[in-house]
Amino acid sequence: MIYIIISNIGLALITILMYIRYSHFRISSSLKIRDLEKSLKSEIETKNRIEEKLNSDLKKEIEQVKSLLRELEESRKERQEEIRLRLEAEKQIDLANQKIEDVKVRIKDWETIQLATLKDSKQAIVDVGSDLFERISQNNIKESKQNQELVDSALKAVNKQLLDIIGDMNILKKRSQTISTSSIVSGSALDNKNSASLQVANIVIDDIAKKSVTEVVSLIKVSGLTAQKDYLVSFELDEQRAKFMLCELAIIKEKELYLIDFKSCKYFKEYDLAKDKQVANEIFKSKIEKYINYISNPKYKISITKVIDSYKMSYSNIKLILAVRNRDDLKLLKDTKFVDNLNQLNIQLFDVNMVNDLVL
Repeated sequence: MIYIIISNIGLALITILMYIRYSHFRISSSLKIRDLEKSLKSEIETKNRIEEKLNSDLKKEIEQVKSLLRELEESRKERQEEIRLRLEAEKQIDLANQKIEDVKVRIKDWETIQLATLKDSKQAIVDVGSDLFERISQNNIKESKQNQELVDSALKAVNKQLLDIIGDMNILKKRSQTISTSSIVSGSALDNKNSASLQVANIVIDDIAKKSVTEVVSLIKVSGLTAQKDYLVSFELDEQRAKFMLCELAIIKEKELYLIDFKSCKYFKEYDLAKDKQVANEIFKSKIEKYINYISNPKYKISITKVIDSYKMSYSNIKLILAVRNRDDLKLLKDTKFVDNLNQLNIQLFDVNMVNDLVL
């Protein structure tokens, strides 16, 4: 019985001890949880503040980047305009120099003809004088009257021949001056015409045309064609060759060389943006007419083929293509009655999709 009582008392003591320890653990756990909650709340607030600060800094940096991008874009446009003006000036100078050289060659040819004519005239005078001397020597035994008559006759003949020679020289000189003047005038007129034609197109490709060319070039690269062997892009060439690559894209397929010019795209864009379509239509017709004169100029093809030949690209025939953006541009060009003119000049009319079909 005593053992039972002692065991019950021990059990009660153990139970009390466990309850005390449990209560102590519960209280300490509650305190720790409360401290952890305070710490977590503080960290969350700190995190929020850091996030707000980072977002603010990020917005500022984004604005700075946008500002820098805008400045870079403006700088790029200014640079493109400078390059365009410089290349246009260089082309005009090259054409002017070529015309000057042609005129110099013609003038030199006529100087050579004049010298030859003068030389022949001098020789004729010498021959007449020799003949006269011989006659006087042979007839020296004759009477003085006969000699005098012979001398008078010979002198008359010489004077007449000299007058004829001088007249021929004056006529030749006048013809030389007339031909030289007409050559210079025609050369100047041709220069003016070529200059007017060349001013139609922007030598430096504008953004509208470049976008269309870039779309085609991306498809060309996927199709397996090789640059500088199967195709050339004007804005991918070195500066020296780019000056004479007057079209934006040249493609060789099945020995056919396609010269594709996209510079008219900007004229269609200007027409689309115009509010007064009647006025815009007249302006559009004028620009397209000058542009067609530009690409139909024989020197246009010659300049491009020199670049093609410098890469030793093989082709047997040349086709000139006027490229536009879409079918709406094709319709506008047909409505303005320029298609017949293009057909007469053997210029084909493609939109970007038709160029892509050509590549594929």
